Amino acid sequence: MEQLHPCEAARVAVYGASSPRTHQVIAALRGRCSTELREPDALLGKAPGTHAYVEAECIVLVLDSHSDRRGIERALGRMGSAEGIPVIAVSSSGADDAVPWPALRTEWLPSTASSIEVRQVVERVVRLAPLRRVGQAIAGARHLPPLLRRALHLVCADPRGVGSVQALGDRLHCSRSTLWHHWRPLWGDGDPPRLQDFVDWVLLYRASVAVSPTRSWATAAERGAGVHEDTLARMARRLLGWRLRELGRDGADVIVLEKFNHEMLRPLLERDSTLRLIMRRSAVEPALGDVHHTPATRTASAAQAPMAS
Repeated sequence: MEQLHPCEAARVAVYGASSPRTHQVIAALRGRCSTELREPDALLGKAPGTHAYVEAECIVLVLDSHSDRRGIERALGRMGSAEGIPVIAVSSSGADDAVPWPALRTEWLPSTASSIEVRQVVERVVRLAPLRRVGQAIAGARHLPPLLRRALHLVCADPRGVGSVQALGDRLHCSRSTLWHHWRPLWGDGDPPRLQDFVDWVLLYRASVAVSPTRSWATAAERGAGVHEDTLARMARRLLGWRLRELGRDGADVIVLEKFNHEMLRPLLERDSTLRLIMRRSAVEPALGDVHHTPATRTASAAQAPMAS
């Protein structure tokens, strides 16, 4: 049985010229994840190791005034269509801070961003890596109808978030009823879960990762899940029996992921004998977890959080 789970250490590929800003980024991530520094030419395909980013959880791109903007945009566009790997751009002094590049799908950090800010953004992005692997597992589940594979993969992999089944149908140029037609037979007799529930579990996980002591729920809901704070509160109450403040607890994202796995992923994927999805967080904890908690402490605190029966 194939086991799809986070790798043993979160890998972050840093592309940038040897400069104070690049070394500041490397130092900010030291001890939190495995970093691999590469020359920008490797990203552009002008040097060996072009495809090393495939194994990374995310890419940190350190830009300066000499960066080949057009070439990097083309490279990021290819990567986005092929792998969907999130990209974080960090500006150096002298680089263009004014307008984020369209090809960057995650975060843009100006030259004034501190080491702490860089680390927090990378941590947040890496904690979303399980969704990317869920999307890959679904894309490889041949027992699922092709249209549904595309739909569920898009929900998990699109960093912009998909807020509703209607929006999903619009993206795929099909109706909600067509998606339901493919979804319903997978659940056999009885009442199946709603396809919207699948979408909402993903949004809840994104929001639980996005929230922080310095980021409000309104911002976490909008930037992390692409929905209004009130909509997110209704999702948490319906699927988990939680209030938003419980969704923001330390370890809540782990519980959301485990519940999503139990309620949705295992029933969907266990039908394929070649797939077994194990949702655990060895790559994120403790490498990118709260520095005040060991994995055992986080597990214990997460277990104390209220769960819906």
